[in-house]
Amino acid sequence: MRTKSVFLSAAVAVFFVLFAGLVFLPAIISSDMLKPRLLQAVNQHLPGQLQIEAWTFKWFSGISARGITYGHRQENLLVKVAELKGYRGLAHLMTNAGDLDLGDVANWGSARVIR
Repeated sequence: MRTKSVFLSAAVAVFFVLFAGLVFLPAIISSDMLKPRLLQAVNQHLPGQLQIEAWTFKWFSGISARGITYGHRQENLLVKVAELKGYRGLAHLMTNAGDLDLGDVANWGSARVIR
């Protein structure tokens, strides 16, 4: 009988931790604590260097980023974008990564390619 209550308590605790992790996942990803690690992982797959000043992830209402800079020294390329907003949320990104729908650069005057 005691073993059954221990397993039930453990199952409830694991469910609560998983549920809380899912609820707070956008806030955790958006935090400055994880940003350097995520950018490092992304930059390993890029020929240049990507930097992002701030970003916000939400489950359903979109992803936005400010202060985006991409540089590739060998190609003498520098791209700066003040703000980029995506209409798809984190849930859509997790289920269909091929369709990001990053459709809104907040200020095209600040989006420039320097060669």
